[in-house]
Amino acid sequence: MRNITIVLLIILASCQKGMAMYNPIDTSNLWREILKLEAVFLDTSHLGFNATIYFADVDTVTVRDTIQAVYKLSKQKYRIEMDSTVIVQNDFYHLTIYKEQDIAILNRPVQFGINLFQVKLIDPDFSQFHIQRLHATDSAGYRKLSVDFKTGSPYTQYEILYDTSNYHISRVEYDLKKDLVTPGATDHYNVRIVCSGYQTGTFNDTVFSTNNYFIRKEGTINLQPPYTSYELINSLNQ
Repeated sequence: MRNITIVLLIILASCQKGMAMYNPIDTSNLWREILKLEAVFLDTSHLGFNATIYFADVDTVTVRDTIQAVYKLSKQKYRIEMDSTVIVQNDFYHLTIYKEQDIAILNRPVQFGINLFQVKLIDPDFSQFHIQRLHATDSAGYRKLSVDFKTGSPYTQYEILYDTSNYHISRVEYDLKKDLVTPGATDHYNVRIVCSGYQTGTFNDTVFSTNNYFIRKEGTINLQPPYTSYELINSLNQ
């Protein structure tokens, strides 16, 4: 599995180019802005978009990588295709398929936002122990929401850029201390997710079906071809 994919998936598990001439805005309702960003994914039916994920392993030598991702969602059902990883969620299951490792992990459904935001911004515990303050600036119909973190947080900077007319996210970018992934490591990872191509109505709910991956019968999970040889990690009851 590529390093970028490993880091992104570790971040998800632990959660389970700038624009010039910005003008400061009132920060009193910034938490409400985050809720609005989440609401787009909660309320919109059959929304699809693409993302390019730029990854930099910053150390003595900086190593860079790029992958493409495709997102399809409707309410809290979604499908994400990223490198050799597929994530499918419907009303009952959250399934992750790691094709390179021949592993399938089955969980209960989780909110979509964590997959794109890469951090639990609205989680009360995360906010209390990690976030110092929020601030925002506006420019040409876009808003850049920035987060300052407390000393000791694994994150050192975090920004969301989005269209203020429809709350579609244009970019998510953050720096993450490497010791979250590799204990004792210094320096950081930089991750930049650039989203584009938002459109609705180009697919239906069949993309959220897990029947092509497994069948549950009398409480038993049976993986379907070509996944029958995969290791299944069933975390539904955890």
